[in-house]
Parts: sequence; C-alpha cells; structure tokens
Amino acid sequence: MHECPEGLHFNTAIEQCDWPPASGCLAGRRPETQPNIPKDEGEDEIEDEDEANTPGCIGTCPISDSVDKTILLPYAGDCTKYCTCSNGRPLIMLCPDNLHFDAKNSVCNWKWAAKCQS
Repeated sequence: MHECPEGLHFNTAIEQCDWPPASGCLAGRRPETQPNIPKDEGEDEIEDEDEANTPGCIGTCPISDSVDKTILLPYAGDCTKYCTCSNGRPLIMLCPDNLHFDAKNSVCNWKWAAKCQS
C-alpha cells in the first residue's frame, strides 16, 4: 500500500501521488487483488493473452495506459464490482456500499441509475 500526503491519491499509471481526478483512484476503495509488478523496461507486449484478462472482467485492458482516460470495465455476475486497468492489467475494485457499477457512465452509481444486470 502506498501512503500519499493528505488530498492526494496514488496514481498507478505514473507510480506516484497525484491529484484525485488524475489518479484514477476512488477514495477509500482498494483493489481486491494485489497489483502486478510491472514488466521489465522494454517489454511492451503481454506474452500470454490470458494475462491481460481477469475472470469476471468484461472486456480487455489496453497494454499501455492513457494519460487522458482511465479504463473501467464491468464485472460479470456482481454489480458491486468493476475492473480498472493499470499497465495492461485489470484490478478488481468495489463500489461503495449501496452503489452499483454503471457501465454506460463508467462510475459507481445508485442501483436504480446503474441499471446493472448481474
């Protein structure tokens, strides 16, 4: 776990503390799985296609992260979960209590607004 100064969140894409909107982090939410250690410098492809996918995540993560956009994917069978992409790898995340992942808007939302079908 990374500790950041008050008001900042850890940004896995740049591996340092960053302003919350740029970090892709949802305050108080932690991944259910430990993030994978990045590949050695110079390795830009995932050797095994399955490494880019996590059971339950609907869709695949791009190999490299976008500076402008955080990729969030729905999680099959559980509306309270979603996947965020980091360095080509999906991390399973949880929505706050009483919220479901809204795939259309890529946010955790009220159950009635998310319209998630698990």
